[in-house]
Amino acid sequence: MTSQPEEIGERFGEDKIYEVTGQPTVVPTWPATKILWIRRNEPEIFRKASKFLMVEDYLIYKLTGEFASEPSINSSTLLFDIRRDKWWVDMLTYLGIDEKRLCEVKPSGARIDGISRKAAEELNLNSDVIVATGGLDQAAAAIGCGNIREGIISESTGAALAIVAPTSGIRYDPMRRIP
Repeated sequence: MTSQPEEIGERFGEDKIYEVTGQPTVVPTWPATKILWIRRNEPEIFRKASKFLMVEDYLIYKLTGEFASEPSINSSTLLFDIRRDKWWVDMLTYLGIDEKRLCEVKPSGARIDGISRKAAEELNLNSDVIVATGGLDQAAAAIGCGNIREGIISESTGAALAIVAPTSGIRYDPMRRIP
């Protein structure tokens, strides 16, 4: 029996997946593989799910009531077309979902509607708290250390080692070693 990553890799080809999503490999941790697993193994849950969210998306929803996400985190879902800055329709179709079951994609750092009254009360926060989309941890860390233009490289070591080098556009590694 073929695993979900193998199935998606065979269906689209790893070169195409890399071109569209920037991800050099298909692994079980990417949301597209998880959605496919749910569709195949828990069809009732798949049918009933109104949204598929990243953790950040869920927190934004709970704080504001709005379904919003941002591109940097979605680049690791296999659902997002980094060339067009929108959801990858071919992948969504293959998985059996449409854009309505995902969040509206806004820029990283975009202000979302204010915190809801209910969330402010439950969390003992002022009603004027600003809620914004976030960003991929390593990209945010790079910005935080001043890595904001070509020619600057930063390295961060933690749960993963990340080397970040800003470019003026999408650059692909011909050997598909680097996302």
